[in-house]
Amino acid sequence: ATPDVVYDTRTGLEWRRCVEGMTLTTSTSGALECTGNPTPLGQEAALAQATKVGNGWRLPNVKEAFSIIDRNSANSVVDAVVFPGTPIGALNTFFAVHLQWTSSSSYVIRYVPDLGVATTSRSGGGTVRLVRTPQF
Repeated sequence: ATPDVVYDTRTGLEWRRCVEGMTLTTSTSGALECTGNPTPLGQEAALAQATKVGNGWRLPNVKEAFSIIDRNSANSVVDAVVFPGTPIGALNTFFAVHLQWTSSSSYVIRYVPDLGVATTSRSGGGTVRLVRTPQF
């Protein structure tokens, strides 16, 4: 795997460390960090982005999305070392997942103000982290 991909030994999945629109860099201290601005994507744009990235990358389902939540962290929803720079705290910061959608809305895992499943407009913007089954 490359540094911008992390392998989850519990689930057997690979995750992109940075949300779409951000790039993995190494700080002067040697720590990995995601820099740049996350790209807010609606449901259709998120699906198109996963297709564009290719190589098996897709939106996670709800079980997969909840699998990377760090319930021991008081300051972050996901492990900040494994997933550096994950946007948290903005009203429209969502973890877009394919749960179910209707003609006007889709379900997402929302990081703020509290962790949970919420609905959003299909065209509403949210951050996206892609997942895939490893390409061994």
